[in-house]
Amino acid sequence: MKTINLFVLMFVPVVLYAQSDDIIRTITEDIVSGENRDRYEEVYNDLIEIYNSKIRINDCTKEQLQKLLFLNDFQIEIILEYRNSVDKIYSVFEFIYLIGFDISDCKRLSYFIDLSSGKNKRRFFAHGNLILSMLFRNNNSNTGGLPFSIKIKGKSDIGRLKTGFLAENDKGEPFFSSCNGRGFDFYSAYLSVDLDNTILKKIYLGDYHLTFGNGLNMWTSYTLSKTSETVTVIPRSYGIKSYSSSGENRFLRGVALSGDFAKFKVDMFLSYKDIDASVDSTGLIKTVYNDGIHISDLQIDAKDAVEEMICGANIMLSEKWYSVGVLTSSLLYMNADYIDTERSRTDRKTVSSIYGKAYLKSISFSGEFAIDKNSEYAYNIITRANMFDGIILAALFRDYTDSYESIYSSSFSEGSDIVNERGFYMGAEISTIKNVKIGAYYDIFMFKNPGYNFNTSLTGDEFLLSGRYENLKSEYRVQYRFNRKDKRFEHNSRFVHKPYDKHTFTFRYRNIINRYFTNTLSCGLSSYSDILLTNNIGFYMYNDLSYKHDKFRLSLRLAIFDVNEWNTRLYAYEAAPLYNFSTNVYYGEGTRIYLNGWLLLMDNLDFWFKFASTSYFYKDLSSDIANGDKEFNDKFDVRLQLRYRF
Repeated sequence: MKTINLFVLMFVPVVLYAQSDDIIRTITEDIVSGENRDRYEEVYNDLIEIYNSKIRINDCTKEQLQKLLFLNDFQIEIILEYRNSVDKIYSVFEFIYLIGFDISDCKRLSYFIDLSSGKNKRRFFAHGNLILSMLFRNNNSNTGGLPFSIKIKGKSDIGRLKTGFLAENDKGEPFFSSCNGRGFDFYSAYLSVDLDNTILKKIYLGDYHLTFGNGLNMWTSYTLSKTSETVTVIPRSYGIKSYSSSGENRFLRGVALSGDFAKFKVDMFLSYKDIDASVDSTGLIKTVYNDGIHISDLQIDAKDAVEEMICGANIMLSEKWYSVGVLTSSLLYMNADYIDTERSRTDRKTVSSIYGKAYLKSISFSGEFAIDKNSEYAYNIITRANMFDGIILAALFRDYTDSYESIYSSSFSEGSDIVNERGFYMGAEISTIKNVKIGAYYDIFMFKNPGYNFNTSLTGDEFLLSGRYENLKSEYRVQYRFNRKDKRFEHNSRFVHKPYDKHTFTFRYRNIINRYFTNTLSCGLSSYSDILLTNNIGFYMYNDLSYKHDKFRLSLRLAIFDVNEWNTRLYAYEAAPLYNFSTNVYYGEGTRIYLNGWLLLMDNLDFWFKFASTSYFYKDLSSDIANGDKEFNDKFDVRLQLRYRF
């Protein structure tokens, strides 16, 4: 190995001048596409947890490194090989000289890595935090519920025991009244016990996530999709993990067990919880609701209307260079039926799947085949290859039949569900030039049975090209995305389909001015056209100025935007209090300003706040606005958060 250049290591502290929260939000934005805003919170919170606890690079396992989603499988293997070849890793910037790493990768790693060595001393006293968060937002709603949103969240670790809870009430929802006579609208809690020295490794009680295989059977957490991380398409499955987010639907509630028997890992799970749905007089489910909002009479009547039970088991054989597993899951509605894809009335859904992964030097493979009780199937095959130093290629083929049915599946797809789709994805990443990374992908897909009396399939394709230059103090990012997809139009009382084209361009420049100030400039441009609309243009530009001090931090954004068509909407992430990932949709014409801050009140007590205001230049535009209003109204919201650490 090359001797590490001391001159480079002298500049490592410069990295620490940047706000860690900015880095974590940037990573989250890279991993999750803007359209999937509901997945932001989970990715962001998981990274925050790793940042707080740190991964001990000199002692960690491969599974622990896999939690860092911005690392690919090749980088993880290279880190482990390098660690075995040296006495100790003294700085993550040693990786600059390894194949597949650049300064951007090392900067990101520096926030999540602990360089100390030796076994962790397990704490036998409680440590954790308690958070109170409140959100005030103006709108025209006039309900009998709370005039603000409120959330209480806590977690603690006591030796091998980990616990957490969450209580949340959205604005307008009843509080200690109506359907929420017990107080908050949503409660969640978990408890996990680590039993390292026994065959039974872990016990989970309460709310938890399941992630197995490539996500075609059972995957309730976030999954990878089409983003600027163009070769990060092989899912990282963790099996079972505790659930601590505020989403009210995609999780299981009950008991789960995880154990090891020789080279086999065995997971078993049993869940029972109520879900929101409208049910007719015969006990048939008409609609299942997943938004978690309970304000209107219809929403209140649908709350917890159906009892859902899920059970299943997973068995996986794991070797150094490959793994293979079998998973079966069954869902039963206890007090209602539904119409399945065969137009039969039933109360249960059963899915079985087989999956596997293999690593052959510089090539990795992953695949899963799943089949439901009606013999409908879904499968995908993924491969990724490190062709040369600094060049990585990835390919993914998927085929989901038009009647495949698995409620808690989540995998790579163009549509929102794993059904009725066939596609082929190709991605590439090039980092042969120092401090420069270029990514690109092309995805072609079709929906095989679009319905609406169509005799042909709907098709589409998507292309992305991104570039990034980064050194220790500044970063430049540019990205272009093109999307073409068939769209349904009604013509002469019948449906026809014609393609639409959408182009999106974004640019961002970030500069660490000194150890206190960081400045970010970003702009975005989008255009949309179809047979009815031609060359609709959307635009935004913002500037962020961040200040960091040991006892307080501030972040100020000034933004202007002009997006007068919903199809040209643009997304941008925003700073927010801890454990709250915020993305804003630019639509309309106006300005947006916010001030986000953190203040250390005592050693174990801190205060977060965010004041945001959106002003529209024109307030009489009639259109299909995201929040359901028929006009643009100025918006103002305040988020306050208090955290106590113990």
